[in-house]
Amino acid sequence: MSCHPVLDTGSAKCIAASAFNAIWPAGSNVTNHNQTMPFLKSFYAKLAIFSIFILALLFIWKMYASERFQNDLMWVLWAFFILSTGFIHYVLVKISENNPKRFVGYFMGITGIKLFGYLIIITIYALLKREAALGFTLQFLVLYLLYSGFEVVMLLKHFKK
Repeated sequence: MSCHPVLDTGSAKCIAASAFNAIWPAGSNVTNHNQTMPFLKSFYAKLAIFSIFILALLFIWKMYASERFQNDLMWVLWAFFILSTGFIHYVLVKISENNPKRFVGYFMGITGIKLFGYLIIITIYALLKREAALGFTLQFLVLYLLYSGFEVVMLLKHFKK
């Protein structure tokens, strides 16, 4: 796919194609890969620690929250946010390696796509299971805010270096 460098910078197809090319570039640069790996390992270790903290909060939620705010998919949501945060962070770091000047545009595009995708997930669940929609939506949004905040803090630390 060919994207015009000026006219197509914001289109979803071009953002997705650029993200794909950033992760698996044709002539992959081993030097950049070696510089990124320690940072990614550090990020994944911090993500694991943060996720254990979130797991403790979810156990507290499960014990003390009203039945109205409970959801059977709590653990699936937790795993989903761990995996999606790790993958999106990896994509953003790889994009910033190849073209740091265009990082902000890609970050905004990926964040927008992520937000709309998550809203679609919430809407579909709410339409299929009206009685459990409140608990699912509340847990989903809390996890979204926590993991998005974590992702932004980690990206800010990465770019300060």
